[in-house]
Amino acid sequence: MQRFVLPHHVSRRLPLARRTGPCPPGEEIRLTVLLHAKDLRMLREAASAVADPKSAVYGRHLSPDEVRTLVAPGYQDLDAVLSFLRDAGLAVDGVAGARTAVQAHGPAEKVARAFDVPLGVYDLPRAMSPLTQRAVAADRDPSIPASLAAVIRGVAGLNTLPAARRFPPLLAPPRSKEPRRGPATARGPDGGYTPEEIRLAYDLPDRDTAGSRGERVAILEFGGGFSSVDFEAFCAQYGLPTGDVTEVSVSGAKNDYRGKTGDADVEVALDMDWVRGTAPHADLDLWWAPNTDTGWVDFLNAILDAPDSLRPSIVSISWGMPEDGFSTSRRYDQTRQLFLSCALLGITFVSASGDAGAGDVLPDDPAFDGQRHVDFPSDIPEVTAVGGTKLVPEGGSFVESVWNDGPDGGATGGGFSRFVAVPAWQKAALGARRGVTGRGIPDVAAVASPDPGLSIFVRDKWTAAGGTSVAAPIWSGILAHVNAARTAAGRPRLGAANAALYAAARGTSPYRDITQGDNSYAGVSGYEATKGWDPATGLGSASVASLVKKLLA
Repeated sequence: MQRFVLPHHVSRRLPLARRTGPCPPGEEIRLTVLLHAKDLRMLREAASAVADPKSAVYGRHLSPDEVRTLVAPGYQDLDAVLSFLRDAGLAVDGVAGARTAVQAHGPAEKVARAFDVPLGVYDLPRAMSPLTQRAVAADRDPSIPASLAAVIRGVAGLNTLPAARRFPPLLAPPRSKEPRRGPATARGPDGGYTPEEIRLAYDLPDRDTAGSRGERVAILEFGGGFSSVDFEAFCAQYGLPTGDVTEVSVSGAKNDYRGKTGDADVEVALDMDWVRGTAPHADLDLWWAPNTDTGWVDFLNAILDAPDSLRPSIVSISWGMPEDGFSTSRRYDQTRQLFLSCALLGITFVSASGDAGAGDVLPDDPAFDGQRHVDFPSDIPEVTAVGGTKLVPEGGSFVESVWNDGPDGGATGGGFSRFVAVPAWQKAALGARRGVTGRGIPDVAAVASPDPGLSIFVRDKWTAAGGTSVAAPIWSGILAHVNAARTAAGRPRLGAANAALYAAARGTSPYRDITQGDNSYAGVSGYEATKGWDPATGLGSASVASLVKKLLA
């Protein structure tokens, strides 16, 4: 039987691990087989048009049934995939992702035989994976029957290496917790900016207004957990509504508060506290996903298939990985079609751009190569990438520069993608930069410096922390206000927001242009802030009142 090799499936991080032997033949492997959309070009064109303010169909988002009709392959093709898996002795668990993914499981020996690929067991360096030192991974690219080459586009689950990483918690240095000694006035119980200060800095609506009501913000978490007592303490301190927090489990992942995922609890607190701090009346959901190869795709599949009552209008993501940290383009290849489909539903994705400057990798990471990298999923055109700033009071207002706190203090991610082309809506902003052919990151920015950080309550105590992991939920809250204002005015939600955000910069801009600083970090030469868009802080931070007004014009 002729076979077709599926490219880009072997992790580029695999050589950093040590193979200890073959995977035990009976070990269960869970897979998600990804199918080609019925017409990928039509999908791209439809997603672009619905997000383009100049398009006649701008904002005419589709229903789940309409998306499924557009993207799902024919039943004959689907049946061929199901037969292939069952004939190989694998159990089919279900069809997901608007009928573009098949979930299955089976013993390693049958998986290896089905995809003609050896599976090995690897020991992982602690710096690469602090929580688990064992992984299963394919030693080469898998193959499928040639008859299915036009149907199957990829397979997720052929390795269990960590698929997303967060940087170590960036807690505020002790000196910044003293209001008169740090570079900013810190008024949280143990330091850090408060929701009221961020409201003033970015001209957000008063917390008692219903500006974000009706919006549903989903937060993706690959680890950590939260305590409702902690969250209620944060809300009570700042006069915020606690509201209900809905938890959604993807592929068995769940809240792991004080569990084996350790200090990721700080990550979760930053996300939750600051979505609520900037958008007090938005509904808040926590989506737990496994930090494995299938985590990203199963999460996006679940978002696509979510019932109306659970479908978010905005998704906030503070986890990522260098875009070329898996293979040349594997993660992009596996997820872009899903992001496009979500864009048709009118869902806005917001992602942190990273905390290690232009290199996007810390020096103690075995993958550190001293080169520039940008972060996934910030490189996805349907995702709004958020960079970080340093916010300092000045007079009765605030000033901002590029977040770069030097060695061990973190710096904003940003740069240019190596394989995602410059989107049409970004070409004018990037201008005629010599040699630039890739998507620029970030798109916008917000406060991220841990000095003085932002106030959070986690593990029964107050602290302050920073990172683009807080800039992203702040922007998720900002866009919740934009969506709510548009809905109140009878306008559609933004959906994939970037085309509209860049269009808003024309004329009188609602953005605070950041022109001081750079994101050189850990020996990797970065980019300087300049007038207009730059690969450190994008278009800049926002006056939310002005942004809402501009996006209603």
